[in-house]
Amino acid sequence: MYELLRTPTYGTWQGERWLFCCRYPMTFVGEWQHEDFDQQASEETGEVLYYSVVEDAPRESWAALGQGLNVYVFECRQCRKLRAHFDSD
Repeated sequence: MYELLRTPTYGTWQGERWLFCCRYPMTFVGEWQHEDFDQQASEETGEVLYYSVVEDAPRESWAALGQGLNVYVFECRQCRKLRAHFDSD
């Protein structure tokens, strides 16, 4: 927890929410748009990656990404898993 307390926050509309994995705080990767998901997708499309990474993503929210819907992506330093949360303006 000490490491998390020393870490700078990130800007969101509704307040940051730090994600954890493997019992540790995850590393904030950034706010992603369609092209970021497309670039990171290896065997699937960016949209498939989006729905697998963004927790509780509403159906059809891929279309709203960048248009009032913001996604904040984190990576686990231990297992390299990506997780994300979203908020909107």
